[in-house]
Amino acid sequence: MKLTYRELDDYKYQVHGNFVIQTGIFGINALTEFISLERDGLLGIKANYAWNGSNWSGDKRAMFASLVHDALYQLMKLGLLSRTVFRKPADALYRDLCIAEGMSKIEASVRYRGLQWFGKGSTYPKKNPRGQIKTLTIKW
Repeated sequence: MKLTYRELDDYKYQVHGNFVIQTGIFGINALTEFISLERDGLLGIKANYAWNGSNWSGDKRAMFASLVHDALYQLMKLGLLSRTVFRKPADALYRDLCIAEGMSKIEASVRYRGLQWFGKGSTYPKKNPRGQIKTLTIKW
């Protein structure tokens, strides 16, 4: 008998609607189960996508920004979006979305700098990623 399972990371949030936003990231066509990035720069995020939110705090002014940013970083982790070319634009979009939601330019810029200094590691694939489907042979 076989048991099929997957280990899940802990996520803070799960979106319950579909979202589309213009990213300014052009010429890339990337598709996952929950994320699509079209050549015209439109990022689509499907309902039930889960993300961990802003690492800075549970600040609601960063909620949408963290959703978009986490989706873009996930594309980088999966190798569907170049981290060397698009990490800085993704971080700048996070900053701009925070400002649009009412965060001060100073606070948003501090967060942007933090992403530039510490975010790079979050764009690399995990060595033993959770979420992969695994099969275990049961001897019972």
